[in-house]
Amino acid sequence: MIAPTAGAWALVLAVVAILGFGAFFWRAWRLYRYLRLGRDEGRTDRMWRRVRDELVVYLGQRKLLKRPYRVRGMGHALIYWGFLVITYGTTDLLLSGIFGVRMPGTESGVDVWMNNPRRPMEASGTSGMKAAMNGAPNLSVLDGWWPEGFQGDNGWVIGGERDIGDEQLRDAEDADSLYHVLQHDVIPTYYRRSERGFSDDWVYISKRAMITSIPYFNTDRMVAEYVERFYVPASRHGQEMAAEGFARAKGLAAWKARVRAAWPQTRLEAIDAIPDYSIWDVGQDILLRVKVGLGGLAPEDVCVEVLFFRPARDGGYVRDGAIELTHETDGLFAANIRPDDTGNYRFEVRMYPHHPDLPHPMAMGLMTTL
Repeated sequence: MIAPTAGAWALVLAVVAILGFGAFFWRAWRLYRYLRLGRDEGRTDRMWRRVRDELVVYLGQRKLLKRPYRVRGMGHALIYWGFLVITYGTTDLLLSGIFGVRMPGTESGVDVWMNNPRRPMEASGTSGMKAAMNGAPNLSVLDGWWPEGFQGDNGWVIGGERDIGDEQLRDAEDADSLYHVLQHDVIPTYYRRSERGFSDDWVYISKRAMITSIPYFNTDRMVAEYVERFYVPASRHGQEMAAEGFARAKGLAAWKARVRAAWPQTRLEAIDAIPDYSIWDVGQDILLRVKVGLGGLAPEDVCVEVLFFRPARDGGYVRDGAIELTHETDGLFAANIRPDDTGNYRFEVRMYPHHPDLPHPMAMGLMTTL
């Protein structure tokens, strides 16, 4: 059995398109003749208005959307508009394949989708998902959806996930990584053509891009995760707060009032102050103890944390991590700090209200720093 060639399929498509357009223009000619019935030869007054009205009726399906055909007519209208969309897409496919031109409002495809924002500035990456679902492999930084979507054989990675903190240094490393991947992976794979005229490796990566994106990055998963992570917990929390005559809600409201009244009297005081320019060995524990003036609050009413900062090229500092201090006795909070890297560090201690029923740790909008 001899399989049809691409040229044969193109010829069949062209014949079908020509027949379709011929039927359309034949119907349009008949419509034009109907519009002129009853008129003297050469009378064309209000012709464009009649044509416009007929187009509104046909394209808008106005008659079928009126009673008593509204329900059935709506289904017919949706099918009709769907066929218009298919016709538009088929026309674009025909024109782009034969003449190299595109219909208005359509986009040209790409072979690879490159995405190189500065981490973590990629909010989500839905454009990259759409490209992968349509067979365009991603060449992207590991941000947004790509850290989860990348599986080693469905695209390429620019840079790594390590947070350098220095934007200029990170830009330089990402640029080196991009040129290396283009030179040694993307371009050779694309032009490694087989006897059939295309790259088998590229087709494999393209198929893997579709296989690994379509079943996992879709609306079904989005709705399910919203339900599981937000809607169900929020509903359950609301039911718990409303139980027994809103007892927990009333208790939380009373706790908030008590915390707001006492917060101006709270304070932080370092017991074992870390002197400036202190030197420790990597892996050595640094004991940090803080005396907290609770102002009448209980130790469990507050959360005390120490924040780490690393120097940036512009002379400032960028946040590098946080550790929660534990309460030992009589308002004394402590923690053992063990930096996992060399370099200059800066520490900052902060305290904010804590309650298990708060919807967010920072919901009170109160904080004291040291």
